[in-house]
Amino acid sequence: MVDIHSHISPHLDDGADGVEEALLMLNNAFESGTKHIVLTPHYLNKAQCRFDVRKSDIISAFEMLLEKKNEAKIPIEIYIGAEHFGVTDIGRIASENMLVPINNSRYVLVEFDFTDDIHRVSFVTSVISQAGFVPIIAHPERYFFLQDDPSSAFSLLEKGCLFQVNKGSPLGKYGIPSMELSLWLLDNHLAHFVASDCHSPYQRTPQMRDAHEMLTYRLGSSYVSRIFTENGMKVLKNESVSFGNF
Repeated sequence: MVDIHSHISPHLDDGADGVEEALLMLNNAFESGTKHIVLTPHYLNKAQCRFDVRKSDIISAFEMLLEKKNEAKIPIEIYIGAEHFGVTDIGRIASENMLVPINNSRYVLVEFDFTDDIHRVSFVTSVISQAGFVPIIAHPERYFFLQDDPSSAFSLLEKGCLFQVNKGSPLGKYGIPSMELSLWLLDNHLAHFVASDCHSPYQRTPQMRDAHEMLTYRLGSSYVSRIFTENGMKVLKNESVSFGNF
């Protein structure tokens, strides 16, 4: 499996609390079947960063953890990235080369406040697209405007956005509305990725096997292989991922 959303870089945000915890999360992910994982600390979101995280901080933390992982001989591949908060001036940030796309590709993981509306999300993702990147919207099932009107997902898909569902959502870990919307997205093949959004070895963990097994039973192996593995590999290789419905 390929996990494109994780909070394993230590000390940057509300994820791993130190190197030992980060290494434990990487080991747990590998043992659960994840072979590739992207480190995506919160970025541009001061509410969830432990300090004002800069691009250089993300790079330094990644390089340090890569060295520690190799020393510990944990056989999982890690990649650099960030979970960008959808700030209004993200166009300026992109023009200054301060975005942190996944594995230096054209794919940018972006999140929003749960109370944001379709207009602001459309504006921010359009700016990201105009800058030459492909926006991957993190956990769309958790945004209230989509829970209230799931059909608004189509306008974002038509604009070229991709959707990343959290592995805990179809399992009911984020409440009934998130579960119902995630299953609607998955049942209609509107999700492009399932990722862990892990924050700890103990809660919101990196293990994805339980979600993979449940969704394989519900959706079949072909689509599940796409959203757990194949599309993630395409992102890492900077290849094209299908938009909208499969």
